[in-house]
Amino acid sequence: MIPSLTRFNKIKNMEIKEYDKKVAPRVGIVAMYYGEPGTGKTFNALSYPSPMLVIDTENRCELVLRQQEDDKEVYIAPATNLTDIREALNFFYQKTKNLDTSSNILSKGTIVIDSATMLLQMAQEEYLKVSGAQKIYPQFMWGEVYAILDDLIMKLRNLGFNIVFTAQVKDEYTDQTKTGKRIIDIYKRIPFWCDLIVACVSDSETGARDLTVIKNGYGPNHYFKISSGMEGLSEVLEIKDDPTETVEVKEEDKEECSQSA
Repeated sequence: MIPSLTRFNKIKNMEIKEYDKKVAPRVGIVAMYYGEPGTGKTFNALSYPSPMLVIDTENRCELVLRQQEDDKEVYIAPATNLTDIREALNFFYQKTKNLDTSSNILSKGTIVIDSATMLLQMAQEEYLKVSGAQKIYPQFMWGEVYAILDDLIMKLRNLGFNIVFTAQVKDEYTDQTKTGKRIIDIYKRIPFWCDLIVACVSDSETGARDLTVIKNGYGPNHYFKISSGMEGLSEVLEIKDDPTETVEVKEEDKEECSQSA
């Protein structure tokens, strides 16, 4: 069968509906905070609306929660594998599905994954366990690992909650040599799915923390700097013409991400 006709027939049989803003499902913010330890990644992620589920892969979010002044409804789910995460998501969905969330115009709550740096390792371990393989070989089998994460994250987004990832940073290497730069340590497709990406930095001398918005899917194509740096989304944004940090995306990654969308 000719591929073009197959695609045409599928489109022809689709049920096409007129978009109605009043009945459209609410879609939450998908955000990521990244930076060195102690720069406020978890603190800012926990500033999003409750009820909140925290997928805690680092076993330290409870310490940060004690610094929050708000009295929130928060559920903490320690996770060492993807099964733990799926069970936590199911629990949270069942817990919140009957709540009246009409006052929250963005979504019905927030899911924080702290940190998402561990997700790729978890997907790798799950693939090896299910397949019985000793290692991921040949190289194209990494596509199976990526598919596990793609499926989990797409289901996560479809739940209608705000999704907030935190991510660590790591040294960048070129030909096994350090470049001196620090880059995001996360599954490479996640930044493409995020509406908001925030770099968390701190002054090594004064300890002052600052946030720089690297990607903003909700406004003009400007870079922003949050004036106080530690008030989550509630602070006024100021335009910053020359951002000190950027998210570098290779052309092959752009192509791969567009193909997976």
